Amino acid sequence: AIIDATAKVDPTAIIATAAIIEGDVEIGPHTYIGVGAKILKGSKIGANVNIEAGAVIGSEGFGFAPDAEGKYHRLPQLGNVIIEDHVSIGANTTVDRAALGSTRIGEGTKIDNLCMIAHNVVIGKHNVIAAQSGVAGSTRIGNHCMIGGQVGIIGHLTLGDNVKIYAQSGVMNDVPSNKTIFGSPALEHRHFLKSFAAFKRQGK
Repeated sequence: AIIDATAKVDPTAIIATAAIIEGDVEIGPHTYIGVGAKILKGSKIGANVNIEAGAVIGSEGFGFAPDAEGKYHRLPQLGNVIIEDHVSIGANTTVDRAALGSTRIGEGTKIDNLCMIAHNVVIGKHNVIAAQSGVAGSTRIGNHCMIGGQVGIIGHLTLGDNVKIYAQSGVMNDVPSNKTIFGSPALEHRHFLKSFAAFKRQGK
Protein backbone atom coordinates (compact mmCIF):
# COMPACT_ATOMS: atom_id res chain seq x y z
CA ALA A 1 0.00 0.00 0.00
CA ILE A 2 0.97 3.64 -0.47
CA ILE A 3 -0.02 5.94 2.40
CA ASP A 4 0.71 9.67 2.26
CA ALA A 5 2.58 11.08 5.24
CA THR A 6 -0.24 13.55 5.96
CA ALA A 7 -2.95 10.85 6.14
CA LYS A 8 -4.33 9.98 9.58
CA VAL A 9 -4.97 6.24 9.71
CA ASP A 10 -6.11 4.66 12.97
CA PRO A 11 -3.71 1.89 14.03
CA THR A 12 -6.57 -0.63 14.11
CA ALA A 13 -7.50 0.02 10.46
CA ILE A 14 -6.44 -2.55 7.86
CA ILE A 15 -5.03 -1.27 4.56
CA ALA A 16 -4.71 -4.08 2.01
CA THR A 17 -2.11 -4.62 -0.71
CA ALA A 18 -1.85 -1.99 -3.45
CA ALA A 19 -4.32 0.40 -1.80
CA ILE A 20 -3.54 4.12 -2.13
CA ILE A 21 -4.27 6.60 0.66
CA GLU A 22 -3.67 10.20 -0.41
CA GLY A 23 -2.94 13.32 1.60
CA ASP A 24 -5.22 14.72 4.31
CA VAL A 25 -7.27 11.51 4.40
CA GLU A 26 -8.69 10.33 7.73
CA ILE A 27 -9.52 6.66 8.35
CA GLY A 28 -11.18 5.62 11.59
CA PRO A 29 -10.87 2.59 13.87
CA HIS A 30 -11.46 -0.96 12.62
CA THR A 31 -11.97 0.16 9.03
CA TYR A 32 -10.91 -2.07 6.13
CA ILE A 33 -9.59 -0.69 2.84
CA GLY A 34 -9.48 -3.45 0.21
CA VAL A 35 -6.92 -4.48 -2.38
CA GLY A 36 -6.24 -1.70 -4.86
CA ALA A 37 -8.82 0.66 -3.39
CA LYS A 38 -8.03 4.37 -3.66
CA ILE A 39 -8.94 6.89 -0.97
CA LEU A 40 -8.19 10.24 -2.55
CA LYS A 41 -7.18 13.57 -1.07
CA GLY A 42 -9.24 14.94 1.80
CA SER A 43 -11.65 12.01 2.16
CA LYS A 44 -12.90 11.29 5.69
CA ILE A 45 -13.70 7.65 6.49
CA GLY A 46 -15.33 6.72 9.79
CA ALA A 47 -15.09 3.69 12.07
CA ASN A 48 -15.97 0.10 11.14
CA VAL A 49 -16.22 0.97 7.45
CA ASN A 50 -15.63 -1.71 4.80
CA ILE A 51 -14.36 -0.53 1.39
CA GLU A 52 -13.83 -3.40 -1.02
CA ALA A 53 -11.24 -3.98 -3.74
CA GLY A 54 -10.92 -1.42 -6.49
CA ALA A 55 -13.31 1.15 -5.02
CA VAL A 56 -12.39 4.81 -5.57
CA ILE A 57 -13.41 7.35 -2.94
CA GLY A 58 -12.94 11.05 -3.65
CA SER A 59 -12.38 11.05 -7.40
CA GLU A 60 -13.08 14.25 -9.30
CA GLY A 61 -16.77 14.96 -9.86
CA PHE A 62 -18.13 15.08 -13.41
CA GLY A 63 -18.30 18.84 -13.82
CA PHE A 64 -17.96 20.53 -17.22
CA ALA A 65 -19.39 23.70 -18.74
CA PRO A 66 -19.56 24.73 -22.41
CA ASP A 67 -18.00 27.91 -23.76
CA ALA A 68 -19.46 30.11 -26.51
CA GLU A 69 -18.24 27.63 -29.14
CA GLY A 70 -19.82 24.64 -27.41
CA LYS A 71 -16.50 23.24 -26.21
CA TYR A 72 -16.59 21.75 -22.72
CA HIS A 73 -14.19 22.81 -19.98
CA ARG A 74 -13.56 21.20 -16.63
CA LEU A 75 -15.01 22.85 -13.52
CA PRO A 76 -12.93 22.59 -10.34
CA GLN A 77 -14.17 20.01 -7.84
CA LEU A 78 -12.92 21.42 -4.55
CA GLY A 79 -14.88 19.46 -1.94
CA ASN A 80 -14.41 16.04 -0.38
CA VAL A 81 -16.18 12.81 0.57
CA ILE A 82 -17.36 11.93 4.08
CA ILE A 83 -18.22 8.30 4.83
CA GLU A 84 -19.78 7.79 8.25
CA ASP A 85 -19.43 4.79 10.59
CA HIS A 86 -20.48 1.22 9.68
CA VAL A 87 -20.78 1.91 5.94
CA SER A 88 -19.99 -0.77 3.36
CA ILE A 89 -18.77 0.13 -0.14
CA GLY A 90 -18.61 -2.66 -2.74
CA ALA A 91 -15.85 -3.52 -5.19
CA ASN A 92 -15.20 -1.03 -8.00
CA THR A 93 -17.78 1.42 -6.71
CA THR A 94 -16.93 5.11 -7.11
CA VAL A 95 -17.90 8.01 -4.86
CA ASP A 96 -16.97 11.39 -6.34
CA ARG A 97 -15.90 14.35 -4.26
CA ALA A 98 -18.12 17.41 -4.11
CA ALA A 99 -17.66 20.52 -6.21
CA LEU A 100 -18.01 22.45 -2.95
CA GLY A 101 -18.78 21.00 0.46
CA SER A 102 -19.03 17.23 0.84
CA THR A 103 -20.46 14.16 -0.80
CA ARG A 104 -21.77 12.19 2.20
CA ILE A 105 -22.67 8.54 2.84
CA GLY A 106 -24.62 8.17 6.08
CA GLU A 107 -24.08 5.77 8.94
CA GLY A 108 -24.85 2.12 8.30
CA THR A 109 -25.53 2.47 4.57
CA LYS A 110 -24.53 -0.49 2.38
CA ILE A 111 -23.60 0.05 -1.28
CA ASP A 112 -23.01 -2.92 -3.58
CA ASN A 113 -20.38 -3.44 -6.28
CA LEU A 114 -20.12 -1.27 -9.41
CA CYS A 115 -22.22 1.64 -8.18
CA MET A 116 -21.66 5.31 -9.02
CA ILE A 117 -22.31 8.07 -6.48
CA ALA A 118 -21.81 11.50 -8.05
CA HIS A 119 -20.59 14.78 -6.61
CA ASN A 120 -22.56 16.46 -3.82
CA VAL A 121 -24.90 13.50 -3.33
CA VAL A 122 -26.06 13.09 0.27
CA ILE A 123 -27.22 9.60 1.26
CA GLY A 124 -28.79 9.18 4.69
CA LYS A 125 -28.53 6.40 7.24
CA HIS A 126 -29.11 2.65 6.92
CA ASN A 127 -29.88 2.49 3.20
CA VAL A 128 -29.09 -0.39 0.83
CA ILE A 129 -28.17 0.19 -2.83
CA ALA A 130 -27.74 -2.84 -5.09
CA ALA A 131 -25.19 -3.33 -7.87
CA GLN A 132 -24.82 -1.14 -10.97
CA SER A 133 -26.99 1.67 -9.63
CA GLY A 134 -26.11 5.30 -10.25
CA VAL A 135 -27.05 8.46 -8.37
CA ALA A 136 -26.45 11.72 -10.25
CA GLY A 137 -25.12 14.90 -8.71
CA SER A 138 -26.68 16.77 -5.78
CA THR A 139 -29.47 14.25 -5.18
CA ARG A 140 -30.45 13.68 -1.55
CA ILE A 141 -31.63 10.28 -0.30
CA GLY A 142 -33.26 9.87 3.11
CA ASN A 143 -32.92 7.04 5.64
CA HIS A 144 -33.84 3.34 5.45
CA CYS A 145 -34.32 3.29 1.66
CA MET A 146 -33.97 0.16 -0.49
CA ILE A 147 -32.70 0.68 -4.04
CA GLY A 148 -32.59 -2.29 -6.41
CA GLY A 149 -29.94 -3.15 -8.97
CA GLN A 150 -29.37 -1.01 -12.07
CA VAL A 151 -31.48 1.87 -10.79
CA GLY A 152 -30.71 5.28 -12.25
CA ILE A 153 -31.55 8.44 -10.28
CA ILE A 154 -31.17 11.80 -12.00
CA GLY A 155 -29.57 14.78 -10.32
CA HIS A 156 -30.98 17.37 -7.92
CA LEU A 157 -33.80 15.14 -6.62
CA THR A 158 -34.96 14.50 -3.06
CA LEU A 159 -35.99 11.01 -1.94
CA GLY A 160 -37.65 10.70 1.45
CA ASP A 161 -37.28 8.02 4.11
CA ASN A 162 -38.30 4.36 3.66
CA VAL A 163 -38.47 4.62 -0.14
CA LYS A 164 -38.30 1.35 -2.09
CA ILE A 165 -37.21 1.34 -5.75
CA TYR A 166 -37.50 -1.78 -7.90
CA ALA A 167 -34.55 -2.90 -10.04
CA GLN A 168 -33.89 -1.13 -13.37
CA SER A 169 -36.12 1.81 -12.51
CA GLY A 170 -35.36 5.29 -13.81
CA VAL A 171 -36.14 7.92 -11.17
CA MET A 172 -36.84 11.33 -12.67
CA ASN A 173 -38.87 13.09 -9.96
CA ASP A 174 -38.76 13.62 -6.21
CA VAL A 175 -40.12 10.69 -4.19
CA PRO A 176 -41.99 11.26 -0.90
CA SER A 177 -41.30 9.09 2.13
CA ASN A 178 -42.80 5.59 2.38
CA LYS A 179 -43.40 5.18 -1.37
CA THR A 180 -42.57 2.16 -3.53
CA ILE A 181 -41.78 2.98 -7.17
CA PHE A 182 -41.09 0.96 -10.29
CA GLY A 183 -40.43 1.42 -14.00
CA SER A 184 -38.81 3.97 -16.28
CA PRO A 185 -39.89 6.65 -15.83
CA ALA A 186 -40.54 5.37 -12.32
CA LEU A 187 -44.11 5.53 -11.01
CA GLU A 188 -45.66 4.57 -7.70
CA HIS A 189 -45.87 0.78 -7.84
CA ARG A 190 -49.68 0.46 -7.93
CA HIS A 191 -49.91 3.10 -10.67
CA PHE A 192 -47.25 1.30 -12.69
CA LEU A 193 -49.19 -1.98 -12.49
CA LYS A 194 -52.41 -0.26 -13.63
CA SER A 195 -50.58 1.42 -16.52
CA PHE A 196 -48.92 -1.82 -17.53
CA ALA A 197 -52.25 -3.67 -17.49
CA ALA A 198 -53.78 -0.99 -19.72
CA PHE A 199 -50.79 -1.19 -22.07
CA LYS A 200 -51.20 -4.97 -22.39
CA ARG A 201 -54.90 -4.58 -23.21
CA GLN A 202 -54.02 -2.21 -26.06
CA GLY A 203 -52.09 -5.00 -27.73
CA LYS A 204 -55.06 -7.36 -27.92
